[in-house]
Amino acid sequence: MSASTARPRITVVTPWFPTNASPGAGIFVLRDVELLAEHAEVTVVHVGAPQFFDADLANEPEWPGFRTVRAPFAFSDYRSLAAAASAVRRELRGAQLLHTMAMGALTPLVGTRVRVPWVHTEHWSGLLRDPEGSGRSRLVQRFLRRQLRRPDRVVAVSGFLAGALQRWSGSAPAVIGNAVMVPSVPVSDSAWDFSEVALLGVGAIADNKGPMEALETMIELRRRGRSATLTWVGSGPLAQRMRERAEEAGVAEHLRLPGQLEPDAVAGELAAADLFLLPTRFETFGVALAEAASAGLPIVTGDRGGFLDFLDSDSSRLVPVDRFGGPALADAVEALVDDPALPARTAIASTAAERFDEGARWERYARVYREAGLRPPEANGG
Repeated sequence: MSASTARPRITVVTPWFPTNASPGAGIFVLRDVELLAEHAEVTVVHVGAPQFFDADLANEPEWPGFRTVRAPFAFSDYRSLAAAASAVRRELRGAQLLHTMAMGALTPLVGTRVRVPWVHTEHWSGLLRDPEGSGRSRLVQRFLRRQLRRPDRVVAVSGFLAGALQRWSGSAPAVIGNAVMVPSVPVSDSAWDFSEVALLGVGAIADNKGPMEALETMIELRRRGRSATLTWVGSGPLAQRMRERAEEAGVAEHLRLPGQLEPDAVAGELAAADLFLLPTRFETFGVALAEAASAGLPIVTGDRGGFLDFLDSDSSRLVPVDRFGGPALADAVEALVDDPALPARTAIASTAAERFDEGARWERYARVYREAGLRPPEANGG
């Protein structure tokens, strides 16, 4: 399709999208939508839970390049669910493709006959577990998961998630990773200097991300005579516990918790760090890890997650999750900083930039759209 041809009309339905109350929610979905909007006319129907929306939906944020329709619903409120389903059907009129993103987008489509090509992208880690809860809850979850058989093509954001998605969708998913922010300022080409190891973690200060394990790693490195510091960007329930543990261990001045930061500020933290440490239990993709690689940082993390698709063994160390409680994380940090073959920061960043190229991501989505029955503009069209 040439640049002069009308752009296809795509309706995106998602439960995860930024709101005033939760500006960081669904950032990865927003980035996908921004990519699609470069090549198509896009309308987003945001069907998230009511508590995440402003009481006046007109106050919610808007973005240039695409329309956003807010249609909150609660499972316990049939009227809100019916209204959300009606909003989705209304926005499908005239659409040439439906693109649902994340499991919760399927609920308002139950009972709706979709007459256009349909692509579904899945991010939800819950698919890695069997349905849980009461007998009735498990039945409902299985019913909703079986809705994954309805789209014409399904996409997983990582190979780690693809197997679980195929179990429910019945077809082999395409694997298309999340968008990754590449630094706007060129990465420094200075030689590594690990005389002081500035560790950085980015993520919720919650158990699954491993902030306490990161702190214990810093404490252990200092016990071994390494001059190490830890900065953790994010917020969450373990922040005070981290401060108390650092005080108890006598390293309070070496721990920094700046809280939630804007993307430009996070980029500054990445540029100032020496090594990225994220003892996460698992990630369906691992955007923070991908952005750390794009900033040229060596990485220490767990051994379970979508990041296995893109982390290189010469600039990262994967520690088995069941060994987080011992010295293994500190050993992995030392193995990296003492490795004479550690690639230069510019080399790590260059490899990541090629891997996370947005043009290539669009081409993969364009291929999936064609397979589903739509012929969108070529990557250089629209």
